[in-house]
Amino acid sequence: KSGNNIKSNTPTKKRSKSQTLNVDLRRIKLKPKPETVPISLLQQPTRFRPGRLIAVSREYICYAVRSKEGGHIRVIHQLQGQLAKMQGHKDSIVDMEFHPCSRDSGMPQILASLGKDDRLIVWLVGPVDVDAATAEGAIAYEPFVNIDSGGDARFTCLAWREQIVDGAMELCVGTDRGFMVVKAPVPSPKGKRAETSNEGFNVIPIATDSAVTAIARAGLRWVIVASADKAVRIYQLDGRWESSTQPYTVVCELARGEHAIDTVIYVPPATTADGAGHVILGCSMNRVVQVWWLGASAQQAALIQTVSLSGSSTKPSPAFSGTATKPVSAFAKLAWAEQGRCLTVGCSLAPSAIFVLRSSGHGADMHLNLPQGYALGDEQPVLSV
Repeated sequence: KSGNNIKSNTPTKKRSKSQTLNVDLRRIKLKPKPETVPISLLQQPTRFRPGRLIAVSREYICYAVRSKEGGHIRVIHQLQGQLAKMQGHKDSIVDMEFHPCSRDSGMPQILASLGKDDRLIVWLVGPVDVDAATAEGAIAYEPFVNIDSGGDARFTCLAWREQIVDGAMELCVGTDRGFMVVKAPVPSPKGKRAETSNEGFNVIPIATDSAVTAIARAGLRWVIVASADKAVRIYQLDGRWESSTQPYTVVCELARGEHAIDTVIYVPPATTADGAGHVILGCSMNRVVQVWWLGASAQQAALIQTVSLSGSSTKPSPAFSGTATKPVSAFAKLAWAEQGRCLTVGCSLAPSAIFVLRSSGHGADMHLNLPQGYALGDEQPVLSV
């Protein structure tokens, strides 16, 4: 399931014909507002922003904030409510994500963030000072990886490798010139670095023909890369890329469309019928989602479903954006939940609602179903999910 080549011995069955699902979000009957607990109010202009502005781990909720001092990250402890404001970026946050190990009990809470200041920071978040006099500032944090491109490249997106191997974690970072792979030792949960020197820390840049618009890790060695030339390619890293004379190979070109892809989600196999898994591709601005099956290997990949989110917005932008009479720009943001194997969509065509498309079937027969809609009740377009 997570081997180096992500191959399956399962014979490839006859592929189903690609399905098309057209969804008019205005016609989806919304269920009542789910039980929610507001934790903060952050007013921002209602416009499309690439990347993720929210990150959630087992213990913390983080969201990006732009201030006069630059970009910072607000951290809130989920259960106890302590707060922190992590400062390190000098401009807006572009993308951020917790390492997958942060979902597990007893593991360090590790957050990676990219900024418009062309800086990558990997933070160790926590622990919480339960004896602090006030909630504000009661969460400790430490930036233990800090990479500044020096203007040589602009960072665009990031993706963690899920597995920790030999005490090391890997992070892929998209840039306007390609992507780079970063390997660093895992810090201990108590806040001390696993290494006190640069031993075990490696970086390698990989050039592409155009800027990288989205990136995802798949298994131990695959990197799925979408670029501005409207292509999506799968790269395979050498097992010892940091010392190899040929650190990577291009496995295949998975897709090439009419628009650049800005969301790439790898869905690992849940059964042997899933083969090497599935890939979900999204284009926010034309609101199209594609589901690809990788078959027994990436060379056998096939498009099995296209979902189009149609409709038009009649609601004006919120007044705080300064464009009260201007229609909301149409875009959609996507997030995959592996536990429920469903896709959550926030779309400006349907302000103040989220939509959940559950998946059915496996292998070539996997597909997303008609969405269920949930009202949020504040009449504001969803900017990130």
